[in-house]
Amino acid sequence: MRIIKAALVATLLAAVAAVAGPGTAFASETSAGRPVVATFDVTGEQFKVKFTEPADIQLAYDILAGKPMDPMPFPIGTIVWDETDVNTGYTWHLNPVTWTEMATEVCDGRPQSDVETRSITSPYYCPWGAVLIDLQ
Repeated sequence: MRIIKAALVATLLAAVAAVAGPGTAFASETSAGRPVVATFDVTGEQFKVKFTEPADIQLAYDILAGKPMDPMPFPIGTIVWDETDVNTGYTWHLNPVTWTEMATEVCDGRPQSDVETRSITSPYYCPWGAVLIDLQ
């Protein structure tokens, strides 16, 4: 009975790997339930966020692995002023932060030119053109 269960589990894992394709990272394999720090580029300006929810972490790994998505999700979060957390070099960070596929223009902008200078009038930051460039 144990041999049959082990064979069934092995077959199931092989099927999942085949469907996922090569190069697909799974959050459970890479982050082990820990928060993940994501670095984004927005028209030449970079910023960092910390994802803590498993679904957000998995989506980050899928995006970084190049999984096709339409529309491409981008980060959205509440701006917390005067605390950097993982967003070193700035006077703000996002908490909580998650992914979205749509948001109003009022929260779009660049991290240095718009958020750091407090030109954004929204309490949220949602850079439509953010490109995920690194996960740690």
